[in-house]
Amino acid sequence: MSAPTIPEARGIPVLGNIPALARDAIGCLLGAVQQHGPLVRVRVGSGGMLLVAHPEDLEHVLQVHNRRYIRGRTVDMIRPMLGNGLPLSDGEFWLRQRRTMQPLFARPRIAAMVETMVAVTRRYVAELQPGAELETHYLMMRITRDVIVETMFSTTLGADVDELDAALATIERHVARYGMFPVKIPGWLPTPDNVRFRRAIATLDRLVYGLLAQRREAPTLDAPPRDLLDALMQARDPETHEGMSEVALRDEVMNIFFAGHETSANLLTWSVLELSRDPDVEARLRDEVQAVLGGREPEVADVPRLELVSAVLRETLRLHPA
Repeated sequence: MSAPTIPEARGIPVLGNIPALARDAIGCLLGAVQQHGPLVRVRVGSGGMLLVAHPEDLEHVLQVHNRRYIRGRTVDMIRPMLGNGLPLSDGEFWLRQRRTMQPLFARPRIAAMVETMVAVTRRYVAELQPGAELETHYLMMRITRDVIVETMFSTTLGADVDELDAALATIERHVARYGMFPVKIPGWLPTPDNVRFRRAIATLDRLVYGLLAQRREAPTLDAPPRDLLDALMQARDPETHEGMSEVALRDEVMNIFFAGHETSANLLTWSVLELSRDPDVEARLRDEVQAVLGGREPEVADVPRLELVSAVLRETLRLHPA
């Protein structure tokens, strides 16, 4: 029995789908699936990629046979930023890091962070003025930035916050511009964008390694962790009892920071937009929040009772996945 023929997205001679990907990468890939089905080849010059979109196929690749499918060169562009952190690593190193880090994100630890999340949000809400215009994404990026900084480092960054924001904005622009670009531009080429990207990463490295050095000077190995950084530095592999190297700590801090920052801000921004399009759902959401909280600030025990809030967030992720 012969293997099924996998369809190929229509392209042009020699270049294949490069022009379409360069114009609108996401539109090109979605169009290929809509036209040819959930398993389709997309040609990039003489090479290409296999686009997998069916849930059962995704389960096959990402769960059942994940050891056969390594991340490979597809993540090379963001490796200077995220290193060999948990989302980008494979094999035994990935397994060791996962064993080491999994206890850090148990429910009691997450619950302990809620107070900080509420305090940060309270500060920003207090600054809002009735009738004032604001840019939702800008606000959400600031809220999620401060939440991740204060839960991870138990501090604000003070004078460093402007440098952090500028570096994050540079990195986000670079990833948005080149993440889906069909032809990979070598990171070592001294193009203006590459130079700005490397400088932004150097800024983040200086801030993260500086915070690690401060903690090394005042160790808290025998005390309960104050924040995520303490927890990461105290974490040990349950099988080998080894801690993380300085580079591994840097990589995981970067990954947690980006996983908890831009993606969360985008979710909140899209949620606000979708609620503005459906006043009935917005009104029901406000009613639920009032019924559950009664004007007080939220606690972790309230989360299961905020059913519509949870549904809105899940539906937003379905419509606008991170």
